[in-house]
Amino acid sequence: MATDTAPPSPAPGGALGPAPRGGRAQTSAADPTTHLWQLPVLLIGVGVFVSAWQGWLPAGQSDPASAFRRAVESLRGSYEKHAPDPEELKANLTRVATEIDTFPEHAPLARFHLGSGYVRLAEITPALEESRGYWTLARQHFERVDENQIRDPNDAPRLSFRKAKVRAAVGLPADAPAADLALLTTVLNAPPPGEEGGDTKRLIADLALRQNPPDLAGAKVALNDYVRSAGPVTPAASLARARLKLAAIFLLTKEYEHARKWLGQIGADAPVDVFAPAKAEMARVLMAEGDYAGATKELDALRAVPGLPTVYRVGSAYDLGVCKLRLREPDAALKLFEEAVKGTGEEAVAAAVQLAELHLRSQDQNRHKAAVPLLMDAVKAAKSAADFRNEFVAVAEVQAAFELAVTTLLADGAFEPALTVADAYGAVAASGREREKRADVLAAWGTAIMKSQSPTEAGPKLKAAADEYAALVAFQPGTDGKLELLRRASELYRRANDPGAAVQRLQEAVKLPNIPAQLIGSVWLELADAMLAAKQTDGVWRVFNEVMATEGYASTATRYRLARQFVDSRHAGLVPMGRALFEQIAKQQNVSPAEREYHERALTELANDLIQQGNFNDAEARVRTQLSIYPNGPEAPLARLLLGVCLLWKADAPGTEPADAAKWREEAVAAFKQIVADCNRIEQRNTKLKDGEQWLRLQASLRILKAYQQMGKSNDLLGEASRLLDQHKGTVDELIILSLMYHAFKQNNDPVSMAAIRDRMKEAFDKLPPSAFPQTGEEKEYSRGYWLTKWFAPEPK
Repeated sequence: MATDTAPPSPAPGGALGPAPRGGRAQTSAADPTTHLWQLPVLLIGVGVFVSAWQGWLPAGQSDPASAFRRAVESLRGSYEKHAPDPEELKANLTRVATEIDTFPEHAPLARFHLGSGYVRLAEITPALEESRGYWTLARQHFERVDENQIRDPNDAPRLSFRKAKVRAAVGLPADAPAADLALLTTVLNAPPPGEEGGDTKRLIADLALRQNPPDLAGAKVALNDYVRSAGPVTPAASLARARLKLAAIFLLTKEYEHARKWLGQIGADAPVDVFAPAKAEMARVLMAEGDYAGATKELDALRAVPGLPTVYRVGSAYDLGVCKLRLREPDAALKLFEEAVKGTGEEAVAAAVQLAELHLRSQDQNRHKAAVPLLMDAVKAAKSAADFRNEFVAVAEVQAAFELAVTTLLADGAFEPALTVADAYGAVAASGREREKRADVLAAWGTAIMKSQSPTEAGPKLKAAADEYAALVAFQPGTDGKLELLRRASELYRRANDPGAAVQRLQEAVKLPNIPAQLIGSVWLELADAMLAAKQTDGVWRVFNEVMATEGYASTATRYRLARQFVDSRHAGLVPMGRALFEQIAKQQNVSPAEREYHERALTELANDLIQQGNFNDAEARVRTQLSIYPNGPEAPLARLLLGVCLLWKADAPGTEPADAAKWREEAVAAFKQIVADCNRIEQRNTKLKDGEQWLRLQASLRILKAYQQMGKSNDLLGEASRLLDQHKGTVDELIILSLMYHAFKQNNDPVSMAAIRDRMKEAFDKLPPSAFPQTGEEKEYSRGYWLTKWFAPEPK
C-alpha cells in the first residue's frame, strides 16, 4: 500500500512496505555513486559538468535518498519537541510513510521514527478513537523493526521502551498473563534517559488495573503522577479521563472524599464521554454516602443536558431508579428501570433484576409472571455463577431474585412459570441449587394435583421431584446433606406410589457413614415402612431389630408402634410381647424431649392394661408415676381419669376403712372435675373439642355421678345428671345417666320417680337403633345386650 491506514485524521497515513531481507539496508546495484571516491577529483568534476550539461543529473535538485533522510530527521525533530505541533507532526508522518517503500535501505530507521511519531501523536490527540488509531499505526511500524537494525546505540533502548508502551496501549489480549503485565510494568517504570513521559504513567495504571486482583494502590499512584506531571500538550480530555478513572478507583476503595475531589476537577468542558460518567460517578459517591436526594439531583442534571447521547441517558436511568427505590418512590423507580432495561450494558442487566424484584414484591400475580422473562434475560450471557460479572449487581443479588421468584410463583400456584425460572436459574446458581429448586417446584406441583385431582395424576410430578432430589445427592459433600435428600426422595416416591424406589433410596441412606445416632433409628424405621408398602416383608423384622437396637426417638417410636399393634391384636402370643415392649419404654431413663410422648403413652397403656386385668393397685402406682413426671403432658387428662377409676374401685372394695374410702372418693371426684373444667376451657377457647377430648369429658362426668352414688350424695347426683341429659339425648350415654338417676331416687326411697325414670329409659332405649351400641355382649354398658338383660328383659309368660 502507498499510505498508512488508521485513525480518522485530516492527514493521510503512510505506506507499510516490506522490510528488507535480513533486516539490513541493501545497496542498489545501479547506484552510480558507489565508488566515486576512487576517481580523480578532476574526472569527477568533468563528469559532473558533462552529466549536468547533457541532462543526466538534475541541475539544482537534491538527491532523493538524501531528501528522504532529511524528511526522516524532520519527523524526528517534530515528535521530539517538548510541545509538538500536531499538524506539523502529521505532515511529517505522512511524507515519510508515503515514501518509505521507495528507500528500503532506510526503512528500519524510518519505521522506528514513524512508530515513535505515531506514539507521540497518539499521546497528544484528545479524541479517544483517533488516538487509538495512532497507537495501532505505531504498533504496525514497530512490529517491522527490531533493535538490531538500529545503528544508534541510544535509539535501541528507546525502541524497546516505545514498543512496550504500544503493547500496553493496544497490543495485549483481554486475558494477558500476569507475567506479561508485570514485565511491561517493569519496562515502563525504567524509561531511557531523556524520554518524554507522555502516557507512560497512564499506561502503567492501566496495567495495574488489569492485574488479578487489580492493583488499585499502584493504579492510584501512577494516575496521580500522570495528572501531576502532565505537560502543556497533554490533552485536557486525557487528563479528564485520568481524573475520572482515579475517582472510580477511590469509589471502589470507599474513599469518597478523594473521589469527590477528582470528580470536582472535571468540568462541563470535558468530552461528553467523560462528563456524563463523571456526573454518574458523583451520584454514586453520594449514593454510597446515603445521600440519595443529592444523587438524584446530580442525575437529573445529567439527564437534562441537551443532546445527551442515548447510551448515557439509559445508563443513568438505572442509578436514578436505585435512588428512587431508596427514597421510597417505587412507581418512579419502576419507570426508570423499564427505561434502563432497554439498554445493552451492565446497567440493563442490573435493571432487569431490580425490575423483576419490584414485580415479585407486588400484589399482582400477573406482575409476578412478568418477572420471569426479565430474570431469564439477565442471565442469558452467563455460563456459571463464577462467570457472572456486573458492576451494578452482585451474583448473590441475582441468586436472591431467582429464589424469590420461585417462592413467589409457588405461592401463587403458578407452577409452570416457577419451573421455567428454576431451569433458568442454572446459569448463576450455586452447584446443584437450581435442581433443588426444580425439585421443590415439582413436589409442590404434584401435591397440588393430588389435592385437586387424584394421586394417579400427581404421580409423574412427584416422581420427577424425587428423581431430582436423588440426583442432588451427588452434589452433597457430607452425610447430613446426602441423608436429608435421600429421605426426601423416598417420601416422594412413596407418595408417587413407587415404594420400591423409596426402599432403594433408603437402603442407600442406611449405608452412609457416620449417620448421627439421633437419626439412624428414624431412617431404619422409614425403611421398614417403605418395605411394608412395597410388600418386601422378608426383611422387615431385621430392619425393626436394627431400629430397636439404636438409641433415641426412632427406637422408642418403633417399640411403641409394635407394642400398640401387638396389644390391639388380642392375639394370645402377641399381647404379652406388646406389654413387654411397653414395659421397656416405661423403664427408660434419661428420656429425650422427642421420646417423652411415647414414654408417657407407655405409662398410660400399662396402667390401662392393669385396670383391664383388675389390678387396680398397680395401675394406680403407674398413673401416679406418670402424673409426677408429666403433670401437664398430653396424656395427663387420661391419666387422671384412670386414677379416679382406680380410687373409686379401691373405695368400693370389701374391707376398706370408711375414712379411706371417703378420702379416695373425694380425690377421685376432684380428678374428674379437673378433667371437665380443662375440657370446658379448651372448648371455650377453640369453640370445639376434639373427639378424644369430648370422650374424656363425658367419661369424667359419668364417673362424677358414679362417685356421688357411692358417696350417698343422691341430690348432688340428680343435679349434675340433669345438666348432662340435654347434652347426650339420643345416645347410649343418655341411658347410663338415667340409670344413675334411677339409683339416686332409689337411695332417696322415691319409688314414683324411680318408675318414671325407668319409663324414660325404656322409651330412650326403644328409639336407639342397634348401630348406636358400639360394644357386644351382655356385661358392658355400651352393648345392647346389657340393657336387654339387666333392665328391659321381657316379662315371663
